[in-house]
Amino acid sequence: MACAGPPAAACCRHFLSPLQRAGPSMLYALICIDKPDSEALRLANRDAHLAYWGETGKVKLGGPFTDDAAEHMEGSFLVIDVADRAEAEHLQAEDPYQTAGLFARVDIRAWKWLLGA
Repeated sequence: MACAGPPAAACCRHFLSPLQRAGPSMLYALICIDKPDSEALRLANRDAHLAYWGETGKVKLGGPFTDDAAEHMEGSFLVIDVADRAEAEHLQAEDPYQTAGLFARVDIRAWKWLLGA
């Protein structure tokens, strides 16, 4: 089905997610795995972590990894909308969980939103 109106590149904008339409930013997934037996450290820094990311205005979705029973948090997954990898790395480095030494491993990956709203 052909679109009426603007040139083809703009015409197909209805096939893009709202984030893809927003402008020249990139999405990055932050995959952060907690050190073993660190749930107390996580809980002690949770309010600061949530406030920090809330204040950045960069988070598109996020939440903790849990065990299979969803009883214990074991890491964090965030998708952030930033200008580039350097900004993603900077924001992650300032996360209160990171500065508290919670994470055993952090992976920052460019991410393309393809499915879901």
